[in-house]
Amino acid sequence: MLGKFNNYVTLINNIDYNISNQDMAKLYGLYKQAKFGNNVYIKPKNSLRDMEKWQAWENERGKSRIQSINEYINLVKTLLTQKKVDEHHPNLNTWSSCIFPDSFRQE
Repeated sequence: MLGKFNNYVTLINNIDYNISNQDMAKLYGLYKQAKFGNNVYIKPKNSLRDMEKWQAWENERGKSRIQSINEYINLVKTLLTQKKVDEHHPNLNTWSSCIFPDSFRQE
């Protein structure tokens, strides 16, 4: 299961995208919940970006690792099916700033 999850994380990090901030927030929260479990950090107050990231993760509170992984994979599949992402046009580094803990895309 973890290998499949990592494959989907790699997939979404290596494709061009046209995904709403809402979907990206969901992916971010599910990623964090799957990797680290419940959010134990105090809500940041200094940056809107950090507050959005914190809230996205907090929204997934209580979900198991397996449930979070399954929801993440299903969301990626849905986005691919809805043509919200184009897997044929790789654009490295476009998603890594969203999915991983370092940053969160803003519009």
